[in-house]
Amino acid sequence: MPKKQLTIDMHCHPSLKTWLFNSKFEINNLTFSKEFFPTDMRVDYPKLVKGNVDIIMSALYLVEHRLFTDCKNIRLLSRIIFYIFKNLKNKVEKSGSPDIAFQQTTKMLRHFEHKIRIAKSKGKKVEIARNYNELIEQLKKKNKVVLHTIEGAHSLGRKYNGVKPDYLKNLKAFFKKGVCMITLGHFYKNDFVWPVMGMPVSMVRKLGCRKHKDLTKGLTNEGEILVNHMLDLGIIVDLTHSTPKARKSIFDINESRGTEKRPIVFSHVGVQQYFYHPMNPSDEEILRIQDCNGVIGMIFNNYFQTGNEEHDFLPIDFTPEYGTNDIIKTIEHISKVTNSFDNIAIGSDLDGFTDPPDDLYNSSKFSGLRSALRNKFGRTAIQKIMGGNVLRVLKEGWGQKNKNKAQL
Repeated sequence: MPKKQLTIDMHCHPSLKTWLFNSKFEINNLTFSKEFFPTDMRVDYPKLVKGNVDIIMSALYLVEHRLFTDCKNIRLLSRIIFYIFKNLKNKVEKSGSPDIAFQQTTKMLRHFEHKIRIAKSKGKKVEIARNYNELIEQLKKKNKVVLHTIEGAHSLGRKYNGVKPDYLKNLKAFFKKGVCMITLGHFYKNDFVWPVMGMPVSMVRKLGCRKHKDLTKGLTNEGEILVNHMLDLGIIVDLTHSTPKARKSIFDINESRGTEKRPIVFSHVGVQQYFYHPMNPSDEEILRIQDCNGVIGMIFNNYFQTGNEEHDFLPIDFTPEYGTNDIIKTIEHISKVTNSFDNIAIGSDLDGFTDPPDDLYNSSKFSGLRSALRNKFGRTAIQKIMGGNVLRVLKEGWGQKNKNKAQL
């Protein structure tokens, strides 16, 4: 356990906002609304400083092309959106070759690194770490640290006209660039896994998306191979968005490795105890996360915490919605199931296209969450929940197992 109180957000999306809207990371971006507003940037350097957030695991999400074919209202609005944001059409997933999604995601990664370099040039103490030892060194220098993750394994490429990408080559390329975790699923099926419905029902309705997801499907053959390669290489497997059947297969693959199993995670979810949604882990899955020494990240989203947003009917709902107390309830439940606080973390999903709670609507609000959790659970538990548990997962799950890992 680190001596310093660390705060880690294990799932957020500043790279998405800088990629789509060319937002600046070094400035305190105006948060237009506490409610959902697509261009708002809720994670930036000044907000991280105010919220005392030490590490962000920034998820590279290449917006899936099926959002524009599956969701009729997005399809209708896209002409207006692409007219206002001239380059936006080139920043969502394209088709045309097996590797095009990999190439686009690589470009997104480089674009975000460029934004970080600009922030550094303007005196901001922030660095990208590309392996665990670099992470520890940057923490010792008291820098804010950015880690790359990927949301949606479609970023490794898709079969096109019967031709497969070289998935393993692309996986290794991302690993060399510092990617520490991949969320296998997202909104739509990719070559590796079938997803659950990853949006609140109200958003599905507003966007005009098809609601059905086939929960009888799980990992594909390519998915089983990919999971094994990720565990070998040392890229953390994130179960969020994958179907329960797929998650069972991933747990089984990991456990079959015996002493060589790795910590795996749910990076941004609630729990089924409080909202019975297929994205949320069951008590059995919570215990399987404990068994592999993984973590479950608390999402800043009332729908996945409680289901309460399901009946919203306005495009932007200004009814006050608070989240800290619901996160406390979820943490209490996990701690009762595991009889510990060792498998709980924070994965906000800020800067994703979500409606965060009004008391947790950007990264500056981490300070208030930290205080509330400390008052409820005490200092030792908070050291684990706010950062210590994720740091352990990174040490055990990122890169070659137990090879000269640095210590704080």
